[in-house]
Amino acid sequence: NDLPEAEVLGRWAEFGTRGSVGAGMKEASPKDACRPLPPNSMLGKVAVVVRGTCYFSEKAQAVQTAGAVAMVVYDNHFGATVSMAGQDPGIRIPCISISRYDGEQILAMMRAASGPAVELTSHVTGPDQWQQNLADFSGKGPTGDGRMMPHILTVGASIFSAKTGQRCSGHAPPHASAAVTDMDGTSMAAPVAAGGTALVRQYYREGWYPKGEKRSQDGFNPSGALLRATIIGSGTALLGALDVSGTGDNQWELLNRRLPNNQQGYGSMNLERVLYFKSRTTNGPKAMYVVDDGGSNPGQCLNTGDAVPLAFTVRASQAFKVSLAWTDYPAELTADIVLVNDLDVLVTGPNGEIWAGNNFTGWSDEGEEYPIYDRQNNHEQVDIARPTAGGYTV
Repeated sequence: NDLPEAEVLGRWAEFGTRGSVGAGMKEASPKDACRPLPPNSMLGKVAVVVRGTCYFSEKAQAVQTAGAVAMVVYDNHFGATVSMAGQDPGIRIPCISISRYDGEQILAMMRAASGPAVELTSHVTGPDQWQQNLADFSGKGPTGDGRMMPHILTVGASIFSAKTGQRCSGHAPPHASAAVTDMDGTSMAAPVAAGGTALVRQYYREGWYPKGEKRSQDGFNPSGALLRATIIGSGTALLGALDVSGTGDNQWELLNRRLPNNQQGYGSMNLERVLYFKSRTTNGPKAMYVVDDGGSNPGQCLNTGDAVPLAFTVRASQAFKVSLAWTDYPAELTADIVLVNDLDVLVTGPNGEIWAGNNFTGWSDEGEEYPIYDRQNNHEQVDIARPTAGGYTV
């Protein structure tokens, strides 16, 4: 009774069931559950198992056969909580993965309480939200000169991809001859972003813009700046949390959902949110307008001090997002601010409201909020999630 309670954030396996668990905990023997356990040795217990040596599904089958009502797998190294992939309809118990830190905490509590006295109680509050969390190793901004980073997020944790030096053997990791491997980091995230950008380029080249259907006569070669503007326009805010411990011990803080910022940039890439298709508008934009000064579809070029107004009629039920990107001239190596050409997005609403690019704001002495122009970044965006119906000037 003197032992503290510990709140642990777990991750559901792709196999097994999901639901509430309430039972005493017991460490598997062998610890990795990669060999058969004695009959009924886990009867009515939540089996605590260490990662490694064999497949997760094999561990689950072993503890289930020994009578376990659930399985908790703790990692064998520090880092982000692993995803237990695979499909096995024969597994009928809930299976959860946790970090090494949390696993060691649970084992310490079990030793202090003579094992079975430690109980696990869980609750299900909604769908699996792990894809809404930011990896603890994800790069954060700002840069040394104050520019906002990152620009966009893509998936990069527990991703399976081709493994060099192997043939297609039919095996899956952790088998030594597997032709694929799972990795974390920019080696996984960057190809996702590159592939998404290639699809955006194909969208413009094949003439899907502006009608939302493929028309070769409408095709044009988009500039790199337009591709970047489209990608940041697809961003949506992650709604989860970030482990700020640096060691995987689950010290979670909620993410800053006001975009853009130095945690999420312009959000997680979701091309369905930005590319207009006539045949599919349920989740996509109702309309799309593009100006590409550096490509095959140019607008009016700007000189210093110039402004080009664009007028739009916006419905109250539809979000309104404006994204701007440009390819800047290289600055001097000794420059404190590397931005050479400073462009600004300014949006005026039907009631005189003003939004400046990247949502930078300040406060007057009277306590009133006012827009501040971004003087450092070559990407700007205004995102109005719930606009008042009427005319908007960009």
